[in-house]
Amino acid sequence: MKYYGSSGYMYNGIVEGTEENYRNYSMGFPYKNNVDSNEKTWKNHSEIMRQSTQRSNDMSFIMMMNSLHGIVAVADSKSTVQNSVEEKNRRTQKVFKASNYLLATWGNNRIIKSKIPIKVEDVLNLLIERFPDDFRKVLDSFQELLYENNHSMNDIYNFFVGGHYKCKEFPGNDGYFIKEYKVSSEGIDCLNSQQAISNCRYAGVVELMPRNLSINPNWDVFQLEEKGTLLLQSIIEIGDAFLPYNPVGGDIQVVSYTVEDNH
Repeated sequence: MKYYGSSGYMYNGIVEGTEENYRNYSMGFPYKNNVDSNEKTWKNHSEIMRQSTQRSNDMSFIMMMNSLHGIVAVADSKSTVQNSVEEKNRRTQKVFKASNYLLATWGNNRIIKSKIPIKVEDVLNLLIERFPDDFRKVLDSFQELLYENNHSMNDIYNFFVGGHYKCKEFPGNDGYFIKEYKVSSEGIDCLNSQQAISNCRYAGVVELMPRNLSINPNWDVFQLEEKGTLLLQSIIEIGDAFLPYNPVGGDIQVVSYTVEDNH
């Protein structure tokens, strides 16, 4: 079963709720599709959903992919301002690596603090350095910053977070998760949480994404990096060839994580 949403994701899995939900035919590896309902807040849900419908207009393209062996985040580096004008001389950082998680962001790339615009990557790099092993504290601190600044009260920021999890149902059969968050001054919403043997989530200008792709659960992180780079390069070339203005471009950024990094 493959599903494509407005933000976009694909996974190679088994229909949820069946006996096979917790095993992969040949490898005996559990498949789990889990939405963290306890992390989801609904006080600003209508606004979150309204913003989600506008996601295809976001001026970025990012992907996060995982296999049994690791997780990779890939992004372009172009920054677009209003009226399809590229922000010159800026290589916008959209993917980040901490000690045990990856973080990717798209859409809004500035925060207004005391009437001064600050690059989102500068804020995130400081927070990740402060909390290298706890992405929740990064998001909490980011949300607090928005709450304390009147000029950022109405802004919404998008994040993918990826990392390693331990499987409680089948000890030893651990894997990698990808979660999607929206953060505003009102709170933090976990919109989706996927734990699968192989998965791909993507966001930004999703209409440029080719369909019917499949992530091989046996790819190692080097293969994931190679495939992700190839895919994003193809997306950039398609946009250059067919769009009056291509909102995706610049250097391709790639970061990866495997639990073996900490061993």
